[in-house]
Amino acid sequence: MFEPFLKLEDVVLKTIESLKNFFITRISYINNTLCFLKKVNQITIKSYNSLENSVENFSSNKENISDIYKNIDDFLKKVKIIKDQVNTLEYISKELNKYSKELEFKCEQLLK
Repeated sequence: MFEPFLKLEDVVLKTIESLKNFFITRISYINNTLCFLKKVNQITIKSYNSLENSVENFSSNKENISDIYKNIDDFLKKVKIIKDQVNTLEYISKELNKYSKELEFKCEQLLK
């Protein structure tokens, strides 16, 4: 009479043990997956922080380059002004040279 109950108890115990093993395996799998996701998340955070630093450096460099360009642009404007002034002086010098030669010629004519 007790033997069927013992078999049933044995089956129930085995079933419970199987369920326990199943849940332990599932929990272990979920835990491993969560640990993996945590590591991936940490790597992603590092990557984004590095990217953020790169963008900040790029922005800072862009501002520096913009300032340098502005200074160079001012310098180039001054160079252009000086170049124009030199061209004007060269023109005046040529004109004075011509005038001087004309005066020399006239002076020679008068002295003869």
